Amino acid sequence: MRLPNRTVSASIAALCLTLAAIAQTPQGTPFSADVHMKYDLGDTHQEWHGKLLVDSGHMRLDIHNPPEQTPIFLTNFATQTDDVLIAQAKAYLEHPIGDPRAVGPALAMRDLRFYDPANPCGNQKGQSCKKVGVEAINGRSCDHWQINRHDKVVNLWLDQKLHFPMKTVTDDATVALSNPKEGAQNPTQFQIPDGYRKMNMHPNPGEMPKQ
Repeated sequence: MRLPNRTVSASIAALCLTLAAIAQTPQGTPFSADVHMKYDLGDTHQEWHGKLLVDSGHMRLDIHNPPEQTPIFLTNFATQTDDVLIAQAKAYLEHPIGDPRAVGPALAMRDLRFYDPANPCGNQKGQSCKKVGVEAINGRSCDHWQINRHDKVVNLWLDQKLHFPMKTVTDDATVALSNPKEGAQNPTQFQIPDGYRKMNMHPNPGEMPKQ
């Protein structure tokens, strides 16, 4: 079956954008680690812990608390999207990385990715970087960078080997990694399981929808 020219053109354009994003994504060493996250917004204080899996183009966060709600967050760095899997409903939500409506784990995760160790700001407009020094985080040698953006300041401790933050601190969230284990990750862990249906965007990406 021959596809309409408009469909073919749109597919080619989408592919080119994806390939361009992959080319611009800083690379690092695949690894897994334990993660502890704290998030404060006004009178709201929440904490989560779980497991983080990272490869060259993807990230997976399994939240282990609360036990009755265990969302899984899948990040695709090339498409700049997050998928929130809800196992109880066999469904998932999709939203852009850094969605301004994101709350909870999705918001705390916004600065987790590989960085260029020589220039964490890359070519991002409206950002400036300042290297504070070299510090040890959980026994790992990290470069401490302060990133100034339009609306916030991010302190991150960039692992010198992994090129990934071992710790990030903003005015409303702290994320700390521990027990990192280097090694290739199973690519199937970053895929949406068969049989999961896509749900409409939840008003607060990162929160569990009511069932």
